[in-house]
Amino acid sequence: MNTGPYSAPRSHVDDPTAAPRGPRPRSVTIALGLQWLAIAANVMLWAWMLRGARMDDLQWMMLGRVIGLIGAAVLCVKIGHGANWARIVLLLLFLWDVGTALPSYKLIVFVMGSVERALMLTQYASVLVALVLIFVPGRTWFWRR
Repeated sequence: MNTGPYSAPRSHVDDPTAAPRGPRPRSVTIALGLQWLAIAANVMLWAWMLRGARMDDLQWMMLGRVIGLIGAAVLCVKIGHGANWARIVLLLLFLWDVGTALPSYKLIVFVMGSVERALMLTQYASVLVALVLIFVPGRTWFWRR
């Protein structure tokens, strides 16, 4: 042990305690419900589209779908806890999803039946409304205090 004049000073370092966030606003609660509706619509859409498909052809696609659904559920839970990063990630993923789906919109409409289109529309519309609710009226709840 060095007790010379060049030893490091001793100090107590601690993170400041965060101020309480307060109750969750109604707009965020509604947005969470809409996000869970979008997840359910996504599951129903894939279940409807996979009826009659051979599972050995779809193993990797199903693995990706399950990972995506788990990620969406984690984002939903984190948004419910007030994580600002989760709502930004949700916005970026939504923009990516819409941006990649728009070029093939005519093909999607031509190939999909009315049930598939209704489920897809439900999914996109509920996420869009949820994003508006968490970024406009619910934005202050996510700010650090």
